[in-house]
Amino acid sequence: MDTHYKAFIAAAALVTATLLHSPNAAAEELSCADAGPKVVNTTLAGVPALVRLPKSITHRPVILWHGLGPPADPEALMQALPLDDVKAIKVYLGLPLTGARAPKDGADGLAQRQKRDYATLIFKPIVTGAAQELPAVVSALRERLCLPKEGAVDLFGFSAGGTAVLAALTEQHARIAAAITVNAPIGLDKAIGALERATHQTYPWSPEARQIAEQTNFVRRAAEIARNHPALLMLQGADDTVSSPQDADALVHALELNYGGASGNSRVAVGGGPGDSRRKSGDVGGAQRLKVVVMPGVTHQWAQGPGLEEVRANVAEWLNRHG
Repeated sequence: MDTHYKAFIAAAALVTATLLHSPNAAAEELSCADAGPKVVNTTLAGVPALVRLPKSITHRPVILWHGLGPPADPEALMQALPLDDVKAIKVYLGLPLTGARAPKDGADGLAQRQKRDYATLIFKPIVTGAAQELPAVVSALRERLCLPKEGAVDLFGFSAGGTAVLAALTEQHARIAAAITVNAPIGLDKAIGALERATHQTYPWSPEARQIAEQTNFVRRAAEIARNHPALLMLQGADDTVSSPQDADALVHALELNYGGASGNSRVAVGGGPGDSRRKSGDVGGAQRLKVVVMPGVTHQWAQGPGLEEVRANVAEWLNRHG
């Protein structure tokens, strides 16, 4: 992988130099062949993005989605997870209906949308919408010399962004080699459960909402996620009130049944950072491709408490191991 990406970036630099000195060619706002380190504020296929370019690149690009709570935008997620110890291009995407694409206050505001119907007006456009945008974003990255024509990407997502990661893995419209979720509901039904607990109100299920729930029942769709055996790490705060270790456990168990020996024989690991002695269940070198890490004392808002360093260490370790 290291040699492959070094050769690609070196060739891309020559192409970029030719384009930029051609009087008939318009300079791109972003070219991943340009020397880093630097951060570029750009759009990719219409999606707002912050692209963090390292000085040297030996790893495929990592695409990251924030959540609807802190970190709730690309800049906050980049500050929480700069991942400078992973020599990859990091692409922090804005979710649909957030940031520059947020609806104006009033009848179409997010709060009003949630009151009208969480499933069809919040979950579907944001979560499944983000997953549907991924192939065009990947194509835009190829056009900007960020990865080879047939190259894969890695994904990260927190909360709603993590659920978008699971949706993207299920649909497989882009090549995904490794993926990481943090405190991610494993489907609409779990997200609705969290909403009901937070609001103390019963959600009125409609036929369309039930259809979305079926489409995002990732335990039932585990065979689709497992088609190409992506290396999946699920980080879960033990004190999270939105998603639970039991949910992550259920999904990884369903995936194991479809991975066979490729999973590395590990379903649940409970403990702290990469060196924590409690992480011992079947961690067989680089062969392990499925893991849940439950983080004691960590709530849903991992970036604002003791979970920050825990998440940073685990994400970097997983990406470097499977890159």
